[in-house]
Amino acid sequence: MTILPKILLNDKIQRREVKYLNKDYSDFKQSLIDFTKSYYPDTYQDFNEASPGSVFLDMAAFVGDVLSLYIDRSFRENLIFYTEEKENIVTIAQAMGLRIRNTTPAITNAKIYQICPADVDGNIDPTYLLRIDVGSRFNTNEDIGAYPVTFRSTELVDFANPDNRTVQVYTVDGTSGLPTNFLIGKTVELTSGERKQFVYDVGSAERFLKIKVPDSDIIGIESVEDSEGNLWHEVENLAQDTVFEDTYQLATDADSAVPPAFTMKLIRTDRRFVVRLTREFETEILFGGGNGSLDDIIINFDPKQVNNPEYNQIIAVTPISEINLTNSNTFGLAPSNTALTINYIQGGGVKDNVPSNTITNVLTLNVVNNVQNYTPAQQSTFNSTVETVSIINPTPATGGADEPTVEEIRQIALAYFSAQSRVVTRQDYAGRILAMPGRYGAAAKVFVTADEQINKVIDWTRTGDQLNKDGNPNNNILYVEDPPKAGSVEEGKFVNAVNVYLLGYDRNKRLTNLNTLVKKNVKNYLSPYRMLTDQVNIYDAFTVNIRVIFDIVVQKNYNMNDTLARCIDMVRNFFYIDNWQINQPIVLSELQLAIASIDGVQGVTSLRIDNLYRQKDGRDYQPYRYDIEANTQNGVILPSVDPCIFELRYPEDDIIGSAKQ
Repeated sequence: MTILPKILLNDKIQRREVKYLNKDYSDFKQSLIDFTKSYYPDTYQDFNEASPGSVFLDMAAFVGDVLSLYIDRSFRENLIFYTEEKENIVTIAQAMGLRIRNTTPAITNAKIYQICPADVDGNIDPTYLLRIDVGSRFNTNEDIGAYPVTFRSTELVDFANPDNRTVQVYTVDGTSGLPTNFLIGKTVELTSGERKQFVYDVGSAERFLKIKVPDSDIIGIESVEDSEGNLWHEVENLAQDTVFEDTYQLATDADSAVPPAFTMKLIRTDRRFVVRLTREFETEILFGGGNGSLDDIIINFDPKQVNNPEYNQIIAVTPISEINLTNSNTFGLAPSNTALTINYIQGGGVKDNVPSNTITNVLTLNVVNNVQNYTPAQQSTFNSTVETVSIINPTPATGGADEPTVEEIRQIALAYFSAQSRVVTRQDYAGRILAMPGRYGAAAKVFVTADEQINKVIDWTRTGDQLNKDGNPNNNILYVEDPPKAGSVEEGKFVNAVNVYLLGYDRNKRLTNLNTLVKKNVKNYLSPYRMLTDQVNIYDAFTVNIRVIFDIVVQKNYNMNDTLARCIDMVRNFFYIDNWQINQPIVLSELQLAIASIDGVQGVTSLRIDNLYRQKDGRDYQPYRYDIEANTQNGVILPSVDPCIFELRYPEDDIIGSAKQ
C-alpha cells in the first residue's frame, strides 16, 4: 500500500500568471522573457540575443505571432464588413438570403424578317406566314471579336399577327404588275447565352442532394425533369412549397391573329430545389430531404373566398414542421432511383454587350407551323420560305455583366438584408435592383431619389435646353446636344414618384444606356416589393466624359519616363469605373495626393480635368457638355443636379502627363 505524502496547509502552491493580451511578435517575446525571469530565475539567465536559449524564445514568439494573425484573420473573414475572400463573402451573403448572380446575359430587341410569297391576287399568302417559337438561335458576325456571341429568342414570333408588323413589296411580276413576294418584319426579344443540358443519375434517396453544374458562367437553371416526366421547381428556399408557374399559350392556326399570352398558375409542390453558388463560385443545385410522394397540386384562386380563413390557409406557404425538421416534406422531396435532366443557360458577361447591327446570322429556327395537310408543292415552298428568314439588331445589346466583385457582393448583401423583401428607402431600391436575377439583365450603376428632390422641368423642344431648373445655386448644368425623341423614357414628369437612374456597360466595359427591355425588367421586378402608392420612373443617368492633364517634378536619380508611366497608371486606377458611382464628385486633392505618393515624384505642379463630348472630340464620347471650371468649388468638381457620373472613357488616350526634373 502506497502512502501519499500530506500537503501541509502552510505550503504555498505557486500560481503562474500568464498574460493573454499579446498580439504581435515583440509582445510575445517580451512576455516569454518576463515569464522565464519570474519562474525560472536559476534555470536560465542569459537573455542576450546571441545566446542559444534566445533561439527558442524567438521560435515560440514566432509561432504565437502567426497563430494570432490567423485567428484575427479568421474572425474578420466571418464578418461581412471586413471579409476579403470571395468564397467567404459568397457564403455569408447567401446565408443572409441573397441569391447571388453569376454572370448576366445581354438583352436586345431585333428585327426578324421573312419573304412571304403572294397569292394569285397579289396579296400575302397566309399559308407561308411563319410562326417561330422561343429558343430559336442567332449569333453575331465575325467582325466584333474572336468568336461569335449566341442569342436566343424569348418570345413567339407570329408573322400572321398584324400587330407591330411591317410589310413591304419585295418583288413584282413584270407582266401583271402584281406583287409576287413580300418582305415582312416583326420585332423579337433576344437574350444571350447557350442552352445546354446534362443528365444526372440518382440512386437511392439522399437527403439534401447537391449537384454541381459541369460548366462555368451559368446564367440560370432553365428546367429540371426526372425520368418519370415530373418537373422540379426552383424556389428561393426549400421551406417554400408554393410556386407560380407561367404557361405560354400558343395560338392555334384558327386564331393565329390572337396575340400569345402567359397564364399564371399557383402550384403546391414537394419537388423543388434551390440554386446557389459554392465557395469556389460554382453553380450548385440543392434538393430537399423529404421522402414523401405528393403530386403537384394546382391551386385556383377564387375571389369570393378571399376572406375565408380556411381558403387563405390553403394558398399560404406551409410552415416548417416543429416535430421533425429534416424529414419533413416542407423542405421538399429527395429524388431517388431516377435520372434528372437538367437544362441550363451558359454564357453572359460584359463581352455579350454587342453593338447594333451585329446580330445577323440565323443558326436554328423553331418553326411551329402546322404543315401536316400541305401538298408536296406547298411543303417545298414553305421550306424555301423558312430559308429566307434574316435578322438584325437595330439597338445594341445591354445588361450583360460579369460575376460581381467582393465589394459589390458586400454592398448588395447589406442593402438586401436591410430591405427585408420590401423597398422603402433609397438603399432598398438600389439593393433590390442590383440583386435582380441575372437572366433579366443587370444595371452597372444605380441612383435612386425622390422626384420632388429634383423637381425636374424638361422641355426637349430646343437643342441645348437646361436639364434642371433655372436658379440652381451650384450652376452645375448639363446641356444636351441630342435631345431624346418625344415619347422616350426621359420625357415627362411624375409627381410624388421615385426616380431610378440606371447605366450599363458595353462589351468594352464602357458606360452606356440600358435598352428598353432591361429597364422594363427592372420596373417589373420592383413591382412586388414596392409600396402600393409608389410610382417608379426609370431614367438614363448622364455620363460626363473627362480627360486628365497633369505635370510632375521628378526627383533626381529617378527615371522620368518610368515615374511618369507609374503616375499614369495611378490615374487610371483612380478613375477605374468600378470605383465610381452616379453623383460622386471628383476631389482634386485626393487625385493630386495619389499622384504625389508615387515613388520618385517630388511634386505635382499642375492638375486639370477637361470635359470631352462627341460633337467636339468625336469618337463615341457622350454628347453632354459640362462646365467643369464653373462647377469646381474648393477643389471639388461637383456633379450635375441631374444625376450624372464622370467617366474616363479612354484612359490610354485621355490621360496626358508631363514630367521634368
